[in-house]
Order: sequence, then C-alpha cells, then structure tokens
Amino acid sequence: MTEQTTIGEGGQRLSEEADIMRHQMDLLIADMEGIPRALVGSAGNSFSGAAAQLQERFGELMQWCSNNGLKLGDNQEAVNTAEVTSTEVLDQAGHNIGGLSRAVNA
Repeated sequence: MTEQTTIGEGGQRLSEEADIMRHQMDLLIADMEGIPRALVGSAGNSFSGAAAQLQERFGELMQWCSNNGLKLGDNQEAVNTAEVTSTEVLDQAGHNIGGLSRAVNA
C-alpha cells in the first residue's frame, strides 16, 4: 500500500504543478497583452498574433491532457479506493468461509 500511496501523492503533486503552470501561463499571457500597444506599426500586430497563437496552443495542450486522463492524482485515488474495497471484500470472504475450511490431511 505504501507504493500506491506514493504514486497517489506523486500524481497529486503533478496535478498541483500543472495548475501552477496554468496560472503562470495565464499571467504571462496577461503581461503579453499590453506589449502590442507599445510597439509601432506591424510589429504590434505580429506580436498580437503570436501571443494569440501561444494562448490557443497552450489551451489545446491543457485540453489534450485533460481528455487523456492526465489527472493522475484523481486516477490514483480511484485505484486506491478500489484496492481498499477489494481487500475488505476478500477479508470478509475469508472470515465467512473460515468455519467451512478444514485441514488438507484431516
């Protein structure tokens, strides 16, 4: 169970890091939105286009991660719950048949 807990904690940290990265990317994009106003001519338009593409690609990346199950902390929590439940069911089944079993050479 220690390995599962460690995997779950690692998945949770990964999820937290992804949230931090998303927040930092949002801050970067917000900072970039003011830059085109300071640039003269077509450079401002080009920069605006690049910033919009960056934002769009990052959104696509985050959507892909979400669609493909990269929320490891949540997934590992489900695995841990299934493990605990199956262990409890197996233990209960063992207790239920305990009186029915007999020694092999009896």
